[in-house]
Amino acid sequence: MESDISAMATTISLLLHLTSTLGKVHFDYTPHWGHGHPNTYIDNVTFPHVLTDKPYIYRVCMDDTDLGMQPALAVQSDGSQKLNFLQWNGGHGIPQTHRIRVYVVDPGNAIQYLVALWIWEVAIRTRG
Repeated sequence: MESDISAMATTISLLLHLTSTLGKVHFDYTPHWGHGHPNTYIDNVTFPHVLTDKPYIYRVCMDDTDLGMQPALAVQSDGSQKLNFLQWNGGHGIPQTHRIRVYVVDPGNAIQYLVALWIWEVAIRTRG
């Protein structure tokens, strides 16, 4: 409980800092998962509107395996940004039965924030 409150306070502090620094903050890290071929693989994730105040990098994990940190593809004119998992996984998508975690990493202080989580069992339940 205390760690949840501490995490929330940290998040609020970060948002207030960004707002005071940038004047206006608009972001949307709702993940849009992209299936590959065959469609049992997740090849990418797109975030609709990312922060652009710093050159953020991303860390991708498959189950308990850290696939590393690297930049994503360029931010598009609409503010979206795509992460191509083939970059992280030796030219292959990630089987959809594996848990996928994506963190955005602040280049200034290396703090990592979980922004996307794929869990196969949850995806099955939400699809009906």
